[in-house]
Amino acid sequence: MTNKKNNGVQNIRRNYVTKDGTVKTYNYTRVTVNRSIPTMCDYAEKLLKSRCDCKEATKQQLLGVLERHIRPVFNDISIGDVIPDDLQLFLNESENSQHQIKQIFTTTFRAAVMNGYIDRDTSYGLTLPRYKNGEPIERKKERQMPTRQQLDTFSAVVRESKLSLTYAVILQFCTGLDRRETLGLKKTDFNLDDCYIDVQRSWSKDVVNGGFHICGLKNKYRYRRVYFPKELVPALRKAFARTKSEWFAPCRNGKQPIDGDNYSKRYFVRMAKEAGITVPFSPHMARHIYITNAIDQHVPPTEIMKQVGHSDLRMIIEVYTHYIRNDKPSPEMEAYMSTQVQDFVTQKSDSPTNNIIYGDFKRRVI
Repeated sequence: MTNKKNNGVQNIRRNYVTKDGTVKTYNYTRVTVNRSIPTMCDYAEKLLKSRCDCKEATKQQLLGVLERHIRPVFNDISIGDVIPDDLQLFLNESENSQHQIKQIFTTTFRAAVMNGYIDRDTSYGLTLPRYKNGEPIERKKERQMPTRQQLDTFSAVVRESKLSLTYAVILQFCTGLDRRETLGLKKTDFNLDDCYIDVQRSWSKDVVNGGFHICGLKNKYRYRRVYFPKELVPALRKAFARTKSEWFAPCRNGKQPIDGDNYSKRYFVRMAKEAGITVPFSPHMARHIYITNAIDQHVPPTEIMKQVGHSDLRMIIEVYTHYIRNDKPSPEMEAYMSTQVQDFVTQKSDSPTNNIIYGDFKRRVI
């Protein structure tokens, strides 16, 4: 067999033997496309610009990190020539934006493997540095949650408040909507007869140009139907009749939703201060509390996932589920502890060995 290759076209001549023993030849042409392997920075930039699963502000932020931090070092290096040690060393020596840099690396190399540019994910095993100049790096602390008593006090403050948009605060605690989705709602999105909301837009902050504007939701899972309790219908009817604005939570002139920062300060920070809540309190805290309480009440996690607009359960379990502190153990915890201690302090009659062990432990405990 002889091959002649010319500009990606192969003229192939193949010999074969027929049944009667004669040798024949047939020719065919194979067209191949030779793709040049791009540089890491160019491929990462093209990949980030084509992403449709994140907001425009997040996309611009990642592109800025790519231009300021990554491109000066990896500008002309092919994506196939990068080794894991290069990525880990660069991440260890980075002063800022380490989380964004790691996100760009992992996204870029995973896509390069899927598209056939490289055979192995070079970013596999990449970890954030733990120490800097011999000192441990302090990571973002776990979100602090208020106690049950503080939440009861906050609820009383909201009920007694004379502010006009307290119904929006109550809706967040009852549905798990975040601030952007809540403020982006219109009255026409509500079905008060069947008690559901069609979430279709968000009122988001433009980190590039400043201010707030109406835009699409974060991803396709956020476009969903959210149900709310029927006990909230009278308050919503009263709130809708109070203003002629088309928006669910309008500003004073009613032409657009209320400013997001103003909403957070007036309806969460100040009310939390009145309730004596010492931990940082925000509209997003209502979402955390909603999911945590739903898990605590044994609601199926898959149903919670659809209600709050997540694509998988990992975010629900790892990020949004918290332990809401109580001054005393719950009745369920007390019953469980009593069951556990009874297994040890109660004398067993199965065997002499068990009697000796449990009896001795009982004397030491008592």
